[in-house]
Amino acid sequence: MLPNNPVNPTMKQYTPTYSLRGHLEPTPPPEVLARTKYIYETRGVGSEERVRMWVTSARKAGPTTICTGWLVRYPQQIRGNYAPLPSNVNAGAANGTQLSIGGGGGAQPPLSPFASGLAPIVDGMVSQPCNGRLLVPFTGGAGTSP
Repeated sequence: MLPNNPVNPTMKQYTPTYSLRGHLEPTPPPEVLARTKYIYETRGVGSEERVRMWVTSARKAGPTTICTGWLVRYPQQIRGNYAPLPSNVNAGAANGTQLSIGGGGGAQPPLSPFASGLAPIVDGMVSQPCNGRLLVPFTGGAGTSP
């Protein structure tokens, strides 16, 4: 049978959607991973939200434990880059105008750990004091990426 109506051929292309949703965390080079004995991780130290170190050696210096290894620091996340306003300041719109898109509701926390523009800081190989009780034996496959 032949079609008796006009035929309009169309072209479709099907491709998968690639996404890097979530976040990629830096990991040390293979030669550091091969020498890693412990993982040291702490939260809320100074201006850092989290500090993670792949410890290649640890030694005691008096009561202090000194860790040497590959260090990554995660800065505190900034919420919209705005300082909080004092309660007695009018927080209304400037010049009497107001624009609200998406329901308004103020500053929201970042959707991903790096959405605020603060990527992890890789310090590389360093020696610094660490809490010896937070050293976790490294098993070789935990927390590494190919």
